[in-house]
Amino acid sequence: MPDKKSDKKKILKKSFRDLKKSAANKTKEDKKRIPEKRKDGTKRPKSEHSDLYTDEDPKGTIKGLGFKDVGTAKNSVAIIEKAKRPHKHKVQATMAMEQRSRFAAKNAKDPAKKKNLSSANKIYKGYLEKLKKRTQDKNKK
Repeated sequence: MPDKKSDKKKILKKSFRDLKKSAANKTKEDKKRIPEKRKDGTKRPKSEHSDLYTDEDPKGTIKGLGFKDVGTAKNSVAIIEKAKRPHKHKVQATMAMEQRSRFAAKNAKDPAKKKNLSSANKIYKGYLEKLKKRTQDKNKK
């Protein structure tokens, strides 16, 4: 008489193998992001859409940015500055980091952490102002 545990293991292994094969055989169309709202405007359940954690263009992502303290923020500004991306892309990255650091500082409970996040936010604000001046200079030409 066959053992029930071994049968379950075999079934699980087979289904896992099939799952891996189907994931490997997915085309680019299958891997596309699934928007939160359907075309008719109704929302999908959270388990069905992928907006929040989906990097739609990983090639364009500037990696290595952070805002935990002044050193990290300065390093991030240097990374953004060196990035071979258009000016507006750099502005968007800086704006995103400024907003994240502002809200992280606002929501932080620990006073030391709050101070570090606030000082990192000042670095991003300063760099954002510098980028705004560059934008104005570009627009004048």
